[in-house]
Amino acid sequence: MRQRELSEADDKFRTALINMRHKQCTADDVAFLNGLVVGPTDARLEDWKYRHVSVITGMNAHRDAINDLGCEKFARDVSEPLEMFYSIDNVENSEKDESGRKVRGRQRWLADISSQMRDVLWTLPHYDSSNVPGILRICRGMPVIIKKNVATECGVTNGGEGVIVDWMAKSLPDGRRALDVLFVRLTNGCVSVQVDNLPPNVVPICAEDATVRCVLPDDTTLTIRRRQVPVLPNFSMTDYASQGKTRLYNVVDLNNLRGHQAYYTALSRSAFAAHTIILQGFSPRKVQGGLPADIQSEFRDIEIMDDITRLEFEGCLPSSVCSTMRYTLIAQFIQAQGLTYNPPNMHQSLRWDVNYARDLLFRTYDSDFRVDAALEAQGAKSKKRSADTSDDSPRKRARLSHRSVPTASPAGLKWDGTDWSCAYDSFFTALYHSWCMQPARVGRFLQSANFVTSALHYEFLKYTSKDATFEAARDSVRRLLHSLYPAHFPLGTVGTSLGDL
Repeated sequence: MRQRELSEADDKFRTALINMRHKQCTADDVAFLNGLVVGPTDARLEDWKYRHVSVITGMNAHRDAINDLGCEKFARDVSEPLEMFYSIDNVENSEKDESGRKVRGRQRWLADISSQMRDVLWTLPHYDSSNVPGILRICRGMPVIIKKNVATECGVTNGGEGVIVDWMAKSLPDGRRALDVLFVRLTNGCVSVQVDNLPPNVVPICAEDATVRCVLPDDTTLTIRRRQVPVLPNFSMTDYASQGKTRLYNVVDLNNLRGHQAYYTALSRSAFAAHTIILQGFSPRKVQGGLPADIQSEFRDIEIMDDITRLEFEGCLPSSVCSTMRYTLIAQFIQAQGLTYNPPNMHQSLRWDVNYARDLLFRTYDSDFRVDAALEAQGAKSKKRSADTSDDSPRKRARLSHRSVPTASPAGLKWDGTDWSCAYDSFFTALYHSWCMQPARVGRFLQSANFVTSALHYEFLKYTSKDATFEAARDSVRRLLHSLYPAHFPLGTVGTSLGDL
């Protein structure tokens, strides 16, 4: 959030934004936000401070429509002629885009661009031509937004804002004009920029070639090379493009934003609640009802890791919290702080009970197994393809593992008659020998699956290096399980369910 005042309205605005981030807006929050909604006859819309402010909206199609109207309105207000500059388009005969990915959908291939097709390409909405405009309608003083990182050291970056000062153009064979250079005065830079022979903060933006995938009116695609200055009129922007900006006057159209995250992004750009305007109203259900379970879990993890960072900075983090794996680190922290611990200053909707904290100790992260399985399947396909080919080249000698693993006879556990250990003996023995057969793969899984399996992996390493007996390793993990779930993992002459283990 970017609020700069401590007025009563700003306090209510901050509270509404905090609750909105967690999709927990109250009736008071909704009432306050409704107070920011303006109608079509509201006098503030005629105020020069708001009249040409870029409207945050949710869809590129709406952005382009607002920009078209904004260009005409601005030129009329400042009494400047609206100039039209055309792109230079050529055929791009390639089945792949600039990233090397194969283009999907129905494609159209041309030997050359006819005049009729050129007119179609020029009149396409910007969102149908990769935001590289076929026609730029501009005038001096018009606000624009830069759509490419041109010179980051000068603040000419994707999303940068400015106003047009002047331009250099050339004539095309049909009499139309194309831009060579557009001179823009930056308005949102953090530092002053001085280019030789230009006024302060005025930078040149040159026309560049770009591969553009155009979606034609019949839904076919055509890939072309387009030469154009990478800017768009700035009378509207999407919520995505608004990220990272602080807006002294913030006009937002929430009606077509997808959810509470987009609402939060658009409204949190405001520096002042009094300078925030909401057009068309909004849907309260999008900011109420609570977070989905997966997002709530992610927010809780972030709060825990933030608390870990705070305690580490203050020198109060327990030494046992040291893992480099996310789930294991969180499990170590919960184990050290206790199952009833919740980080301070956390939103009320994120607070959890003992059962959720206990589940954090046993979360499974099995991506390593999925990756290994995919690699094995890929290897099987490669072997099948090469089955009919011969390879007489010398083969590399296989690298031998020097891990010190007892192989003379299978390792086993001695049964504990005082505290019955049947389930532990059978399961840990099988798991240990799986680890011996595939130490890298099984080891990665044990380290990342949950807190208990990480402890078991550590005990396997101690046993392998002869720093502990197999029975001591078993008992260490057994005591940990008993401290967490005494009813499921009892001590004494009582059996433990292998299913629970």
